[in-house]
Amino acid sequence: MKLSHFALILFVAISIISCGPSQTVPEDATPSSLEQPRSQDTPVVEAETPTTIKPENPQSPTASEQDTTRPTKEQGTNQITPQSQNQQTIPASSPNQQPGEQRLQVPSTLEGQITSIRGSVQIIRDGRDLTNQADIGFNLFEYDLISTQTNGYLTAEFKGPGLSRAILSLKPNTKLYLEQSLLQSGGNRTTMQLLTGSVSINVQRLSGGQFGVNTQTSTLGVRGTKFDVILAPQLEVLITCVEGQVQVSMEDQASSAVPGRAITVNPDDGIAEYNVQVQNIARFQERWMEELLKEFEQIALPVARNVYRRWTRNLPRFRQEFARLQAQEALLSKWKSAIQNQKELGSVELLRDKRTITPILLNLKKIMFFLERDWAWLSSVRKDFPQAALGGDVGGISAQEFFRQHNEIQLELGLQFSKVREAWKTFSQISPDSPLGDFFGGSDR
Repeated sequence: MKLSHFALILFVAISIISCGPSQTVPEDATPSSLEQPRSQDTPVVEAETPTTIKPENPQSPTASEQDTTRPTKEQGTNQITPQSQNQQTIPASSPNQQPGEQRLQVPSTLEGQITSIRGSVQIIRDGRDLTNQADIGFNLFEYDLISTQTNGYLTAEFKGPGLSRAILSLKPNTKLYLEQSLLQSGGNRTTMQLLTGSVSINVQRLSGGQFGVNTQTSTLGVRGTKFDVILAPQLEVLITCVEGQVQVSMEDQASSAVPGRAITVNPDDGIAEYNVQVQNIARFQERWMEELLKEFEQIALPVARNVYRRWTRNLPRFRQEFARLQAQEALLSKWKSAIQNQKELGSVELLRDKRTITPILLNLKKIMFFLERDWAWLSSVRKDFPQAALGGDVGGISAQEFFRQHNEIQLELGLQFSKVREAWKTFSQISPDSPLGDFFGGSDR
């Protein structure tokens, strides 16, 4: 190895170590519990730990307030320029990474198109509100934040490397975005980040790729299948499968949703299973949501207190780091110009610039994992928040005032979150050919 390359690698290693790992800071878990009667009717399939098999009629949940927190992991995303596959990955940016995966950077080639739209639907891309352009035939891309309002429905078809076809049907009050990453084994992974709401997904058999869904509390791995994911106000998740299989994991628990078995993931109680025939899925989903909304009426105020506690802690931190990011606008503009003109920057200059902006992006990524999900929660849960609880105190202000304050900055924050994702995308596209690819790549583990 040339001495100059060795010195370069050593310098990068020291720079990145000084930034520290990007680990998600534990936050307050939303209180929710469910009494779970055991049944031996259905065997556990591909479950790494024993889980409870539930009958088709779920029991009414029992409210409980809990301040303890389950660590929630965040999945990182990186990209490369089309010119090179040897690119740098920011370390420790993908805690949800599966065993054997190495998250590298990939071209932004995931594309979609709206095939059906009804009611109010919002599209935010690169810090711009494109809602007025949203219509049948409108193109969608990686990191686009898609939001349906209380009367909004949207269906879109996505295609990309390793993903021949995925059809997403969003129900009202749903917020999500998609991202792609490259596995060290050579395949591609498409991940849908579900912030809130309900979505039906039809993924055709994958060819050298993976498809997954992430919520705040769970990670879903999908084989070619048709399935639904519903996120309740308590952050409990319901996964029902019509065809194929959906592998569900939460911390050290795992199971699979298949036709005939539904899976729930509760922030406090973990994974549980229900026997549900395919023809009864719609009825089961309706009853499940009715039970969860009844529970939410009893625990809405404690849940709002937990959200407010996180919100008042994370919002000032986000604003501070976002201001630091805005101060680097000249640097980001220089990188965008280099990408557009396919121009490589000098290694010394690039390393200096990266060392400046890396800590900012890592901090924003950690903060946004919870702040953006709380932002989405506040947007969607207002219609289900009990009227009697609106006057209740959530931490020095009433719940009603909390919703009002959020509503005033809702669009502003959504645009800022989108600007952060644009900066992350730009960062990951700018890495030039260098020994860094080999240094951070390595072999499959």
